[in-house]
Order: sequence, then structure tokens, then C-alpha cells
Amino acid sequence: MGKMNYKILFKNYKPKLFSVFLALLLWTYVYYAEKNNVIINVPVIYKGLPDSMVIANKPPRFIKLEIEGDADSVKFPTGNLKAEVNLKNAQPGEHSFAVVFDKRQIPEKTQIIYITEQVSVIVEEKIIKNLWIHSVVVGSPDPRYSIATITTYPKLMKVTGSRNALDGVDEIRTYPLDISNEKNNITRTVKLEPIPDVKILSEQEVRVDITLQRRKEKMNIAERTFNRIPVNISGGISPSKLELDIQYVDIVVHGENAVLQDLTKEEVFTFVIVEAKDGTCAAKKIFSDLKVHVQFMRLADTVTVKKVVPPVISAICRGDGDVENDPKPESGNSPEENPITEENKNE
Repeated sequence: MGKMNYKILFKNYKPKLFSVFLALLLWTYVYYAEKNNVIINVPVIYKGLPDSMVIANKPPRFIKLEIEGDADSVKFPTGNLKAEVNLKNAQPGEHSFAVVFDKRQIPEKTQIIYITEQVSVIVEEKIIKNLWIHSVVVGSPDPRYSIATITTYPKLMKVTGSRNALDGVDEIRTYPLDISNEKNNITRTVKLEPIPDVKILSEQEVRVDITLQRRKEKMNIAERTFNRIPVNISGGISPSKLELDIQYVDIVVHGENAVLQDLTKEEVFTFVIVEAKDGTCAAKKIFSDLKVHVQFMRLADTVTVKKVVPPVISAICRGDGDVENDPKPESGNSPEENPITEENKNE
């Protein structure tokens, strides 16, 4: 009987083995064909930072999460995913901190293949400082009038930031206030220029009062040219992140001869305004047709700018703080420029 079963089992064994092979092959295909790998950029929230400390670098705003699962399980809303980094015990300096991710945020049928486990954060002592408010005034009033006084309310602005960010910073500037051809006293509300990595602790607008007075005597008008005046960068973005296509401009001014003769080259300040959120810009981004503004470092209200050569220039971002190199969320929305903290996560 056993011999009979043996013959039946191995009779035509080649087709039988081939059938078993096909079955295994089909099972393997079905098993692995249903497995899908998906990479998700998960926002990081930095929490627990002591009030006396401040984040001094730009740590990752997203971590990489790679999951595996069947086609249905890996397709789930990712907008509410988050990871956390606890900075409760942070000390000054650069340190690595563990990333905490709650696995319950992803479906049960998925498996984590890879996740960023640590991030590097530089923490510095936070300081508070009062900065003088510098009202930037451009243009000149009607020729029959001159500037008598410029008063800013308040005169000081309280800011906070790392000691390194505020080292050597004594003033905060307003955006330019144009008073060209004005005939009456001026009262305007002007925004303050942001300073990279520095937070303003009160209102970000100030009131500027400008009093004009009528000229009493005819002036001896003259003209003067200042050559190779360096162009500065204003608007809140760090000058180290930008490269100007033209570094110097020539300026032709005219006004009262006595004032022109007393005015030195060092007292002529030129700048372009390059605005970018939180002092960052995308690598190779070009800012075109930037108007060159002129301001005199001390009050010279009888002097007006007749010509700037060239009147406009361009700038290109070097890529420091490049937001284009940062991972984007799956939805395709641009991420915030600052690391997400407990203070700003709901903004």
C-alpha cells in the first residue's frame, strides 16, 4: 500500500513541482505587490525651552518619516502629523536632542521603516535690550520749507534675542518715510524694519512727527557730486545673504552751498530695500529693479538728491537660510521660515 502511494505521489512529479513553484511565485508577488513605501515630511515642534534661552540656529522644521503598508493604509491624511523635541534641559551651546513621534498617529497596518531620531539645536542665553529708533526720512519738502524737527514716539524699542544676534546692535530703523514736496507738518505711522533673529517685544509700528518751517531767506544754491558711495542693504535680510550686482553709486546733490561744502562723503548713506520674511531667501533668487535710496547721516534739509547713477540695481540671494532646500510638506504648502515652537504653532 505504501509503495502504491509513493508511486502516485511521484508520478508526473515535474508538472506538480512546477505547479508548486507557480503557487509560491504568485503568493510572493501578491504579498510584496501590496506593500507600499511612503516618505512623509513631519513638522517638528520645539517645546519646553526655558524662558531665559533662545534658539540661535535654524534647526530642522521637518523630520523624515518612511512608512510601509498596503495601498489603502498608507493613504491617510498627514496634515495633523507632528513630532516633538523637548528642550526643557537645554544648556547654552550646540546639542543633539531626541525626536519624539507618537506611532499612534499612523494607521495600525503601517510599519515605520525609518524616522529621524535626533536633531541639532544651538541654544543661547536670551537678552533684552532697548534700541534707539532711527527714523529713516527720504526726499525733501517743498523748496520753500525746511525740516525743523523729527520726533519719534516712542524713542526706544524693547527687543529680545540671543547675545550674539544683538551684539553691536544699538538702533532699529524704520522703513523709509518719503516727504518729497511736503508743505505741512507730517504725522505718520511707520513700521520698523525687522532685525534677523531678533524679536520686537512691543508694537512694530511707531509714530513719526516731522515739523516743517518756512525758509526766511534766499539760499545760495550749488551742486555737488559724490562718487563711489557704497550701497547698503536694508529691509531685514542679512547683507551676508545677498550679492549686489553694483556695489557703488554716484550721487549728484544740490542745495545750499554752505551745507554742501560742509557735507562729507561719509555722511551720505545709500541703501536698497530687500524684503524677505525673517531674513531668509531662496538660493539664486534675484531681486530686480531695487531703487537706490539716499539719506544724509546728519540733518541737511537744504540738500536734495538730483541724480543717482545708477538709480536701480539688482541683488541675488547666496542661499544662506535657503528655504528651497528644506523639505516641503506633502500638501505642497511652503513651510514656515522659523522652527515651530509652542509659542507659534497656532499662529
